[in-house]
Amino acid sequence: MNFMQVGQYEESLQILEQIRSSGFRHPAFLLDLILCCHKLRQRDRLVEYITEATLLCEHNGSQLDFLGEELQKMSLYKHALEVFRKMRSCRTDAEKAVGGAREAALHLRLSAIEDAQEALDYAESFSGSYPEVRSARAMWWMRCDPRQALPILTELAQAHPQIPFTFTAAHGHHLAHVQDQLGHYDDAFASLCRAKLLEVRHDPKIQAFQSQRTSWRAWHRDSLQFRREDACRWRNECPPSQDHAFLLGHPRSGTTLLEQVLDAHHELCSIEETNLYSLCIDAQLMAEHSSSAVTLPFSAYVHQLPENQMAIRRQNYLHHLQREQPQDPRIKVWLDKNPGLSVSVPRIAKTMPHSRLIYAQRDPRDVCISSFFQWCDRTPWSSHWLSLEDTVHQCLFTHDIWQQTKPLLEQDWMEVRYEDMIDDLESWGRKTTEFLGLEWQAQQIDHKQRAAEKVVKSPTHLAVRKDLYRHSIARWKNYEKWLQPFHDTFRPMLRDRGYES
Repeated sequence: MNFMQVGQYEESLQILEQIRSSGFRHPAFLLDLILCCHKLRQRDRLVEYITEATLLCEHNGSQLDFLGEELQKMSLYKHALEVFRKMRSCRTDAEKAVGGAREAALHLRLSAIEDAQEALDYAESFSGSYPEVRSARAMWWMRCDPRQALPILTELAQAHPQIPFTFTAAHGHHLAHVQDQLGHYDDAFASLCRAKLLEVRHDPKIQAFQSQRTSWRAWHRDSLQFRREDACRWRNECPPSQDHAFLLGHPRSGTTLLEQVLDAHHELCSIEETNLYSLCIDAQLMAEHSSSAVTLPFSAYVHQLPENQMAIRRQNYLHHLQREQPQDPRIKVWLDKNPGLSVSVPRIAKTMPHSRLIYAQRDPRDVCISSFFQWCDRTPWSSHWLSLEDTVHQCLFTHDIWQQTKPLLEQDWMEVRYEDMIDDLESWGRKTTEFLGLEWQAQQIDHKQRAAEKVVKSPTHLAVRKDLYRHSIARWKNYEKWLQPFHDTFRPMLRDRGYES
């Protein structure tokens, strides 16, 4: 587990397979094997272990459900669907209904509407009253007729002692989304606040993140302690390379849309929202720092690290990044799209000094409202989205990190505004493509086609499958009365990004 936590999956796999050779079998143990093989792109062994885990869980609905959910978290959607379908062979109506509901929800996630309808009909043939089945039906109506989803979501968003709070909170967010679509803005905001209160009250992880927030921000801010001359020296010490770039920006700033445009280029491969940089570079450096006799603060330790030692971590990161996709000899640029790294830019100046940076911008008021509405797993970053005040201050913190870092950078960077992309996607797609050293290709303009051809991990996966729309611009005005207390907080962000206050 220690090896896995720092991304050393080869070492983890060796230990796990030694244990397996002794005859030990358990679904959770096999899931660790599956995760290692998935990370190492060992597809044959991956399928072998998924098959073994599925057979081990056969006819046990709760274990199959758990296995399918974990595979879904790894974005192994095809295998997750196969596991959920196995639940049709379970003994009880409840297990069959839940399995059908899981199938339907995942088919909807993949925009396979006809398959979702078949699975949902199957689930409802056993019981339409189970919460999981009701949830799948609500997700169906959210696609087809949001008004029909409203009463189901209202029911599922009510707290119940026998229902996990995460299930209730998720449907509170879905309810708010539908109410927002229908123009019921007061109701939407109230639904969000109720859902978020459940999380704050019942999730110990949230409380831990909140208690660490001050030190988390200080840790990122400390990395700003360098000069432009330092960045220049780091770049000169590092062997030249133009085959890697980061796509950054506060979440909900248009990074997913821009990524689809860039990833449609035949000579570019985008890897979406992995934790590889954090595992292969930050975590490794932190482990080295904590085990060394050096008394320097972490940021100073990183800044003084010799290039030959940094190169090892850099190459390890790039090696793992390129394993995320099948190798294609045409690829000239690898793009790491990860908004979560936006506050890590000061360290990137040292760790990846030749990587180009594309930084997405958007009206911060829209960023905050969109983030506040987002349902997602809670991390040190997204835990800020449990109150509007914390959402706004995290947006400001991210903005300040970028504003203070970019004058110090020696590597190439550019900013792209979401509103400009909506006005002229081809023009800005062309500019960013050329910034990466590539020539524009005609197929890049069809972002919907690219999104349909692959699994988009971002929570905004549905939006990028649609035509461009303008109703997300100035959406904040629907919630102006709640944003009014933060007018002074927004002013410097609006000024620096060129928006009217």
